[in-house]
Amino acid sequence: MASRIDLTGWWYADRDRALYFLRHLDDNTIFWTGMRSWWGFRPGTEFTNVFHGTFDPRTNVISGAWVDVPRGIGPLHRGNVSIQVTRVEQVRQTIPTAERPLRRRPGDPGDGSGDGPPPSSDFQLTVIPAGTSGPFPNQTFTKTAIIYDVSLEPDFIKFVFDRVIRGGGEDPLGNELKPGKDNVVVFGHVAVGPPYGIGWNQSRNREYCPFVRGVDGKDGDIIFNFALSADERRELDTQPDFWVQNVGWVTPPPPSPPGGLLDPGYRGADDILRRLNATNAFHSEIVMFGREQDEGQCDDSTPSGLVPGWAEINENSVTINGLPINVNAFQQPGQPIQFVLDSPESGRMDIFLADSLQARITGVITIDTGHSEEDHPTRQLELHPVYAIDVLQDFAQPRPFANLTGVWDSHDGGTYYVRQLDDTAIVWLGMSSDHGFSYSNVFSGRIDGNLVRGDWADIPVARGGIRGSGRLTLMMGLDGTLATTLTAIERTGGFGASLWRKLYDRPFRTSTAGNTTFPGHLNQ
Repeated sequence: MASRIDLTGWWYADRDRALYFLRHLDDNTIFWTGMRSWWGFRPGTEFTNVFHGTFDPRTNVISGAWVDVPRGIGPLHRGNVSIQVTRVEQVRQTIPTAERPLRRRPGDPGDGSGDGPPPSSDFQLTVIPAGTSGPFPNQTFTKTAIIYDVSLEPDFIKFVFDRVIRGGGEDPLGNELKPGKDNVVVFGHVAVGPPYGIGWNQSRNREYCPFVRGVDGKDGDIIFNFALSADERRELDTQPDFWVQNVGWVTPPPPSPPGGLLDPGYRGADDILRRLNATNAFHSEIVMFGREQDEGQCDDSTPSGLVPGWAEINENSVTINGLPINVNAFQQPGQPIQFVLDSPESGRMDIFLADSLQARITGVITIDTGHSEEDHPTRQLELHPVYAIDVLQDFAQPRPFANLTGVWDSHDGGTYYVRQLDDTAIVWLGMSSDHGFSYSNVFSGRIDGNLVRGDWADIPVARGGIRGSGRLTLMMGLDGTLATTLTAIERTGGFGASLWRKLYDRPFRTSTAGNTTFPGHLNQ
């Protein structure tokens, strides 16, 4: 009897040059998410789609529906796709990668079991045009080895800080910044007051060489304070195990000298908690570039994929509401910092980093030893670098054409990119705050009254991570598809999240006062 085909793994698509992370369940259900660009700090900036369908072992055909979700700069499309699965004999080749330290997952048997690496006898996926609709390219998918990324390690951020160069010289971030916890998610509000502004001469070119050479002595950081109200502080403290030292926190340094105090800087989760209790605020900084090349190599520099910067492009740029800044940060004298973004549906969208603007920030909790603890006992506590800012929408404002489509936060710090397709169909891609390394899941369901019922599966964006699947039933409440909270009332298969809060519809605009309005969009 022929062995069952298992298509779970990473697949590289030749036409759109994207990676498709595919999960093949025992009942021949198929889930995937496809991401382009697929390599860089934040994959999926150009487009991210999800798929739910089936594999027919009699015909070796995958068929189902694919849907773009609101992650990144691409417009939202949808359609059906049919794919022929054929066996091929070929020499395995690794997809091209940027210069970045990678290694196999410890204990990987290397025999093709589980997710990879695949054996020499493998399969090829080819789109069948007759069964495909929407702007899905006629292309071929080739399976590629799943790579274990050292960024899964809790202390990997120390390695990053020792490589990425600060502005204005050759010193790495780690000379003054001592990381405590990476990929943290913090709800709060902008508190304008010194220090505040863009650390770059507005008349200067926004290029890497002037940055690393320290032209005008500027480091290019965008700086502001981010304060937490009592409710916002509760959002942080109730994240599961947030303050537990061995859950994601960098190992603190040993005492030095023997029997003395810890080295200046980061001293563990308890020290961070003490500092935050004293101020309920973080000093926050968005770096201009996150590259490794020094002054002598700056002409040939490339993004590292390790830290995003506001002057980087697309997948290596800091994002605001999922849209990359792409160099477009400005400040007029006496005015708030302005970001000019390119929204796929509404064109230009302006975000002003104004006082009291409510937001969710993702970044690194650090201690900045460049500031004296004696003179500034809480000034050292920073979110630096900031990876992403999500400005919270004022849902009291009119929301014509709005539905469940948008970006949602889960109580464990995850982000869910939700797409409502019509009056009944809904899909999402859910990703943990560490870019989906801890978990990534796809959901496909139907709206039934004030409930949403459907199926979910973990997918291997999370390298070697969780591999659950099951059923979900969610309650929308009295607002129906205008709901801004979702609550799980039934979960099978070990699904973790149980409560979701909507961050924003797609798209919306914000004023200098932080008030938001939804300009409306039509499903495509």
